[in-house]
Amino acid sequence: MANTECGIYCIVSKLPITSHRIISGLESLQHRGRDSFGVSYLNHNHLKVEKHQGLVRNLDVRIVSPVWLGHVRYSTSTKTMKYCQPILSNSFSIVHNGNIKYDIWERILLEEKIYHNPEDSDTYKLASLLEHYLQNNNYTMEQALVKLLNTVEGSFCVLVQTKDNIYIVRDRYGFKPLNYLREGNRIDITSESENPLARPIERGSLFKLNIWSLDMTKLYQFPEPKTKKCIFELVYFMRESTYFDDRSVKEWRQDTGEKLFLQTRDKFSRLDKSNTLVCGVPSSGIVYGEAFSHYSGFEYCQFLKKKKDYPHRTFILPDNTKRMDACRKKYFMDIDIKDKNIIILDDSVVRGNTMKFLVDYLRDFQPKEVHLLVGCPEIIQPCFYGVDFPDIEELVANKMSSSEMKDYFKLDSIAFLDLSSLKDSDSYCSACFDGKYPF
Repeated sequence: MANTECGIYCIVSKLPITSHRIISGLESLQHRGRDSFGVSYLNHNHLKVEKHQGLVRNLDVRIVSPVWLGHVRYSTSTKTMKYCQPILSNSFSIVHNGNIKYDIWERILLEEKIYHNPEDSDTYKLASLLEHYLQNNNYTMEQALVKLLNTVEGSFCVLVQTKDNIYIVRDRYGFKPLNYLREGNRIDITSESENPLARPIERGSLFKLNIWSLDMTKLYQFPEPKTKKCIFELVYFMRESTYFDDRSVKEWRQDTGEKLFLQTRDKFSRLDKSNTLVCGVPSSGIVYGEAFSHYSGFEYCQFLKKKKDYPHRTFILPDNTKRMDACRKKYFMDIDIKDKNIIILDDSVVRGNTMKFLVDYLRDFQPKEVHLLVGCPEIIQPCFYGVDFPDIEELVANKMSSSEMKDYFKLDSIAFLDLSSLKDSDSYCSACFDGKYPF
């Protein structure tokens, strides 16, 4: 898979601004990708692109531009700089977040008679397809993007920068989050926003934002779009302080913590509240843990902590060796839990490597009992829409039952959230849990 979870940040301003603004925005999305980052901007009315591997870092502050288009990339393959974004074409630069299935690309590129390297990233193929529409079909950019929106069935948020406009495209299902916020003489477009005034880009839509006037116009709406938001964005990827369309991520996770309490209330009724501690696995499990503690009445205590000098996520590391090494560097304990009943909450269990390490680590402190609650169902299927789950045989839920996982992880009990509790409507894609793919 050449494209997985990534982050998009764009700033358009009536007053030229330095690179500091875009770098600050990309740093807030670093959890969505750490393999590379890049920006495109206007310099003397020419599009310029600067890309670097690794974490976001400062650029030359002497460069000023009225528009900055940025991207952070997370991929476990195809790491060559060729595929780092933005990708610069003859008349535009492009960034993309999401994933488009290979068989869809095969059909489209065969129909259009475009040669491609199977290893090319989705963004690279999107750029090639747009160039084809512009040059061979003599389409305008607007016509090319409408054609793309109607032809490409997949998970994508796409921003295209030209000398005068930013074009914004969100797929017909709205798999990935994308928001915009107008503040005075500036508009921000981003994968995640903490501002409750930010508005979602409508699914299946094409917008044009003029970089000189800041006029934002809807050019096209896909007929009868279906909502299939990626539920794993809410479960894990997004920061708790942000919004997926109009839904607060924090409130969604708090609701999930309550559902876990209702699901396990009878099982834990025997535990002594004066000798039981609840803890969320930092950082994405904390909200689940706090909410469960609130509803259950068990004391919340953050006895498992994350070292400040290791802020990165183990999920997005490329192999098990690096993930386990990260666990050893990432967590520490500073509270005595000897002879305590402890209930830990985490957002998900994918491969099981992190959880195996954590429970072994906690057992060294001699608790009386260790219980695990998981904020989503068992992950049993791969994702084709932008989350880089491992091959199906690596998913721990496909290797063992819940009972076997309890013994493998050395737990006194384990409970995954019921799928029926997780899906409060049909607006989410849950294919990784039930194998029911939207297409």
